[in-house]
Amino acid sequence: NLADSEIVANPTLELDNDMPVSSVQVQNQTLKAIWGFDERVLGCGDPARPESVYFSKRSNADAWPPQNWVVVSEPGTEIMNGLQWNLRCFAFSRERLYTLVPNVTQGSTFTPQETACRKGLKGRWAFCAGEKGIYFISKDGPYRTVGGAEENIADDSIRPLFPTFDNPDGVDTNGYEAVDMTDEDGLRLSRHNSEIWFDYTGATSGERQTLIYDERRNRWRGYFSDG
Repeated sequence: NLADSEIVANPTLELDNDMPVSSVQVQNQTLKAIWGFDERVLGCGDPARPESVYFSKRSNADAWPPQNWVVVSEPGTEIMNGLQWNLRCFAFSRERLYTLVPNVTQGSTFTPQETACRKGLKGRWAFCAGEKGIYFISKDGPYRTVGGAEENIADDSIRPLFPTFDNPDGVDTNGYEAVDMTDEDGLRLSRHNSEIWFDYTGATSGERQTLIYDERRNRWRGYFSDG
């Protein structure tokens, strides 16, 4: 009942507003991790495409066209999570850090590039953004990066808690329990003011432990709950 001129003036009906996400054999595949950048939502964790990152339409977090995904890491190397830091988009694999550069010409896709950071995430939630960089737990300890080469921030007070060649399970030291690296979901980093809180499962007792890193003073301390 509308005139042709009225129909032409209206926006084109979009037919690719798929819900997250269209995988290889699954139409509505959920993702294990999501983050935001450039008015989009990005995500990873598709079992059929573990090395890939998906992304929504700009300004529409509910619309994920089936073509909106990009291979980031080497085949079979899982992308663990991602974040925005210092106006750049990053994605961690288990082995290293990548930056995702928006397509300058079309603005509809991302181009992955390797960074100089050659350490990856041990656990999907073992990272956070801080004042001085991105903090994360790799398979051999805590690190910081600003998008370049990684910096090991473990000092002598906590270094033995993490796996080494001589002690692959780590050892208790200075009243702190070694880190149970097998409990990957238990490896958690979060930021509070200028401190990075590292929560993990103790390898000796199996109970939750907390270490705190002061970004401004570059030192670690333990947190012991009265409860």
